[in-house]
Amino acid sequence: MLTNFRKVREKIIWEGSMEGILPILPRKLRFKKRSKRITFYFCPFHFIDGRKERKASFSWVDVYCRGLCFSCGAGPIDLIGFFAEMNGISYFQALVRLAKFYKIPLKWNKERLK
Repeated sequence: MLTNFRKVREKIIWEGSMEGILPILPRKLRFKKRSKRITFYFCPFHFIDGRKERKASFSWVDVYCRGLCFSCGAGPIDLIGFFAEMNGISYFQALVRLAKFYKIPLKWNKERLK
């Protein structure tokens, strides 16, 4: 059992960024445009009639570390949830992988693991 789950989650969400995890995502995000606070991507969660999107509908706000697709309705999703969806793993598995990626120590309750 992870004893510092909330602290690790907060640290990943507030210190991590979308640009930080782009190299470790299984498929590449197609970038469209960027403003000061919001970055728009082509949504990785849907395709329209099997064709690629023409307009970027997935917005990512780094200040709040949240994403939302205006076309398919995916989200609002945080950085850990986004990483989990992209890799097809659970939220907890994504949290552990990102903690290792960002070198955040995990504290396990060894009594409950037995």
